[in-house]
Amino acid sequence: MSIALSYSRNSVGKAVGAPKKTVGERNSELAHLALDDGTEFQLRVASSGHDDGPVAILLPALGAAARFYERFARRLSAQGVTSITVDLRGQGESGLTPRRHTTSGYKEVVESDLPRIVAAVGQEFPGRDFWLIGHSLGGQLALVFSGLHPSRIAGVVLIATGSAWYGGFSGFRRVRNLVLSQGIALISRSIGFWPGDFLGFGGRQSRVLMQDWAAQVRTGRYRATGSSIDYEAAMSDVRINVHIIEIEGDMLAPPGCVDHLSRKIPNANVTRWRYSHEMSGTTTLNHFSWARQSPGLAESVATWIREH
Repeated sequence: MSIALSYSRNSVGKAVGAPKKTVGERNSELAHLALDDGTEFQLRVASSGHDDGPVAILLPALGAAARFYERFARRLSAQGVTSITVDLRGQGESGLTPRRHTTSGYKEVVESDLPRIVAAVGQEFPGRDFWLIGHSLGGQLALVFSGLHPSRIAGVVLIATGSAWYGGFSGFRRVRNLVLSQGIALISRSIGFWPGDFLGFGGRQSRVLMQDWAAQVRTGRYRATGSSIDYEAAMSDVRINVHIIEIEGDMLAPPGCVDHLSRKIPNANVTRWRYSHEMSGTTTLNHFSWARQSPGLAESVATWIREH
């Protein structure tokens, strides 16, 4: 698979990334990656203005556009961490909408897309330390990537990220999530893609990606369709700093799911912290709202990155 790169170099520098309060503000363009299958990645940057500071790449949740995290990226940049946002394949500005012929899944994200994204960021910020900040599925796949490429990442921050395994939930949600996830896989196979934009969960996705996801819900193990790589072994090989942030009120990544994911990285240097309603100044925290209600969270993440 070939790849073409084009860069907006005039958007990178000390003047970039000063947080403003303009409604609908977009972060500056950093680079554009185009793959020959029609997939595109638009990297946007909020610069800290420091030439030698850490650089973080934010990886979204299932169905969440990178644009959703741009305010959080600006808050991180104000705390000294240059922050890059980018969509996962099939989401947001990433080009082709998943259709019946789309067969990409975890393999393409971990083994094709993330290496190219990290390489492109590395070309723009040579010699800098790189961190992955992952939300939900983005965090899970960030761990697999880090296990496969230990020399390329200084550390990982997981926010609202747990294993999707049904056994990590309790009560009625345990049975419900198992049944619904397998129903999602069945629908995806039947019509050729997952119409999450219509049905209200996960956005429109490739059937293969949803089958990979549903298999992990059922078995608790990470596998990628068509891949010869052992993803569980890769996660076990993670030996870098990993900071796990639980969100109070998060029903999609409850403590049991976070525990299950944590056990998959026994060799990592793990710290764990809980972002509470009191810290956020709101009672409406959930799996997604932290990204908008997070001044204190951004400060805490930036502090942890600088100290590690």
